[in-house]
This record gives sequence, structure tokens and C-alpha cells, in this order.
Amino acid sequence: MKSTKKRSINDELIFAIGNMYLVLNQQITNFLKPYGLTPAKLNILYLAREIGGKEGASQSQISSGLVVSAANITRLIDSLEKIGLLKRFASADDRRVNLIKITDKGRSLLDEVLPKYADFITNVFSSFSKKEKETFLFLIRKTVNVFVD
Repeated sequence: MKSTKKRSINDELIFAIGNMYLVLNQQITNFLKPYGLTPAKLNILYLAREIGGKEGASQSQISSGLVVSAANITRLIDSLEKIGLLKRFASADDRRVNLIKITDKGRSLLDEVLPKYADFITNVFSSFSKKEKETFLFLIRKTVNVFVD
């Protein structure tokens, strides 16, 4: 039996946002797969390069820029280290702190992937005008702020 009750606009918004996330995440995952990366791994490599520079960044510095648990970041860093994209070493100042540094291989992969990724993302929003993008970003931030403030 088909329900005749119409969903509220709020329900429709939540459904649309969830669906958008699922579709975008799947498309980004598919895009990164040939490079042996996931969205989280790409973010870790990017943060290791940007935050760490030549000295490296602590695991906690990298994880603060991500939305993953400590166990997951350890697992992700382990897998990136295993394939030679990152290396882990003890801090000279505090041996309890592991520093993460992107390798030349990881840097080369980022140099290859990021321009293509930027084109991919640009294409995702190519049907939006600049004003629509600004409005969309404003509305997303406004929604997030309901939970953050």
C-alpha cells in the first residue's frame, strides 16, 4: 500500500543532503581508486605535505584536520607508510611523539592527482553560477553552525 503522506520540506532537505553526500563520496572514491587512494588517504597526504613541510607533522596535528578516530588515522597512516607515501619517525624533541612526513613518492603522487582532482571538482559544480556556489556554501555553513555554535 502506497503512503499518501507527503514528506515535510525538512525531511526532503535531510534526504537530499544525505543523498548528495553519498553520491559525491562515491564519485570521489571512484576517481581516486586508480591512484590507490581514498578521500581520507588523499587528505592525510595533503595535510602531511601542507602542515608538516620538511620537518613533518605530528599524528595529532594531522588528525585535527580530519574527521576520523585515532584508531582509523593510525590504520590509514600505516597503509600509506607501507606503500611508501609517508614515513613515520620519532620527534627529536619528544620521543613519545611520532612525526609524519610525506615522502618524495607521496609528493609526486599528490602533484599528479591534485590538478586532476581540482578539474574533477570544478566539473562537479560547473552547472552552478558563482552566485549559486556562494549561496550554497553560505547555506551549508549556516546548517553546520546550528550544531557548532
